[in-house]
Amino acid sequence: MTFDEILDQVRELLRKRGRLSYQSLQVRFNIDEQFVGGLKGELIDAERVAQDEDGKVLVWVGADSEGEKGKRGKGEKDKTAEVASSQFSVASPQPLTPSPQPLAPNLFRPEGEYWAVSFAGETCRLKEARGLHFLAHLLQQPHQEVHVITLSTVDANLREEPTEASPYQDASLSFDHTEGFSDAGEMLDPQARAAYKQRLSELREELEEARQFHDLGRSERLAAEIDCLTRELTRAVGLGGRLRRMGSPAERARVNITRAIKVALRKITEHHPTLGHHLATTIKTGTYCSYSPDARMPITWQ
Repeated sequence: MTFDEILDQVRELLRKRGRLSYQSLQVRFNIDEQFVGGLKGELIDAERVAQDEDGKVLVWVGADSEGEKGKRGKGEKDKTAEVASSQFSVASPQPLTPSPQPLAPNLFRPEGEYWAVSFAGETCRLKEARGLHFLAHLLQQPHQEVHVITLSTVDANLREEPTEASPYQDASLSFDHTEGFSDAGEMLDPQARAAYKQRLSELREELEEARQFHDLGRSERLAAEIDCLTRELTRAVGLGGRLRRMGSPAERARVNITRAIKVALRKITEHHPTLGHHLATTIKTGTYCSYSPDARMPITWQ
């Protein structure tokens, strides 16, 4: 549930019951102390419909102003006090839930060939996948954009250490000034294209000869080779005969990391639907990737 949905439920419960302990809220909605602090801020400071009692209990005071309360007659005050007293006496001896157990921490960490994943009180184990490393790196840096080149250098222990010197990255420069981020040149140089075309011409002549002699086996092999060379030439030449160029290292990293993260998210959703939905709405991929949960619902990961 979102912060606003939980706030609405807490407000309604408090109005009906008169008081709610903070511990009961933690257990009922599976939230931590920071989240409870956000609820207190809304109900006590912003809406002014509740008061804090000894740092343990929320007490409903309604929305009446002090001036309106002063105008009430003595009988009405006594009646209000009696009703409030009866509400409090009923709620106090019967807590909403049993004494709360400590909330399980949110986990997202590797354990050998598997990953231990825990969220919202539910735990599962996932088999090793590269996309999980990228997700773990983002979870440790909420609300921060991470360049795909940085993510591509994250090793299996989630430390941001290049595995080897990058041929296209100057460590002394920012990413915006990294050399080699332009395209990597034509996919086929002129000599290669000429050789491909010459070979295609020879193969077509051989195929025609094989068909004249009704040599089916040879014809099939030649046709397959012609198809392969044609696909390579088509991949290297775009519409209008324009030569295609290879993508930059950053673009290749973006494609590979985005694909790996999507595969990992599908795997998570299969085993832990709640976490899968949470990550699907908070993980952003692209040239810069990020994890952006609701700032009003702080989440920590181990």
